[in-house]
Amino acid sequence: GVSLPTWLLTFGVSTSWAAWGFGADSPSALIMNIGGALVNGSVVVAIMPSTRRAIIYLLAITAVLWFLILTLPDAIVSALLIALVFCLVPQVLESFRSLRNGTTSAVSIRALAVALLSNIFWIAYGFVTKTYLILLTSGIAITMILIVMTLELLTQRKIRMEKSWDLR
Repeated sequence: GVSLPTWLLTFGVSTSWAAWGFGADSPSALIMNIGGALVNGSVVVAIMPSTRRAIIYLLAITAVLWFLILTLPDAIVSALLIALVFCLVPQVLESFRSLRNGTTSAVSIRALAVALLSNIFWIAYGFVTKTYLILLTSGIAITMILIVMTLELLTQRKIRMEKSWDLR
């Protein structure tokens, strides 16, 4: 139930925002997103069968994204960062399949709650710094997280109801 493409994209999002933070002289964005990239990268390493291949992928993604973020014009970088925020789409689809099939997934509601809270803080940061790109991307991320949380909670409820019917 955990989507490798989602975690690779999430890693890419953190890496991109770290590069953006570096280019924009924003230590907050740089440091927090390096931390996020390390966490997301560790999940990718855990999911992939080959640690060596996972590390090669992560390093390649990092190099390409940092190069793009630091060299492309601001309008293109903004478009890329907005596009990357849709990284949860594969997880939305996976969670929808889990709901439809009535199967459990490995998605953690607590981890989603942490991601939700993190994006709420980024929205506050976006307001304080008047960084509309952060406001937009965090708003989209919150929406996607809430969709996944809802689908996962509905799946858990469906499974509990099916089990209670089986016990009767």
